[in-house]
Amino acid sequence: MALHVERLGSGPDLVLLHGWGLHGGVWHGLAPRLAASFRLHLVDLPGHGHSHDVPFEGLDAAVDAVAPCVPEDATVCGWSLGGLLALRLAARHPARAARLALVSTTPCFVQRPDWPHGMARDAFEEFAHGLGSDPERTIRSFLQLNALGGPQARERTRELAAMFRDRGSPSQACLAAGLARRWKPRTCARSSRRSTGPQP
Repeated sequence: MALHVERLGSGPDLVLLHGWGLHGGVWHGLAPRLAASFRLHLVDLPGHGHSHDVPFEGLDAAVDAVAPCVPEDATVCGWSLGGLLALRLAARHPARAARLALVSTTPCFVQRPDWPHGMARDAFEEFAHGLGSDPERTIRSFLQLNALGGPQARERTRELAAMFRDRGSPSQACLAAGLARRWKPRTCARSSRRSTGPQP
């Protein structure tokens, strides 16, 4: 089953991959300006938005589902989870992802002995537990965190919350799977080695 892709503009191909829980519509604020210079491909990742019926079955499976939506020699811009997929896409399908632009992305989102730049493991485990016990509150906190420190943070949080629901909220199973693939130590290790070179 093919993913939903919104295409607009003309010029070199620029593929935009959204973050966890959202959909390609999150780029609409930037799209008109970008479309003046690029052919945009706004992808709804597996399990998200209008790609709700495509299951999120793991990072490699998600990347392989995204790959047919990416023209050869494209620039791929990924935000957060989308950035992690962009890194793996460049490793698995290098002819398609010729250049990467990464927004709030790291090869491993949880701290490890050889990667101190991620989120503290206790904080992540608390977040994952909250997703299971009180998903609505946890998602609200996540959206607030995305707007934290920016101008008009409350307004941005409301906008993100509306976007989250705009194309139907992802299932809890999809959100949990996205978290598992995003933070799993094994997944992080593979992404780190491919994107930043051998680890000590």
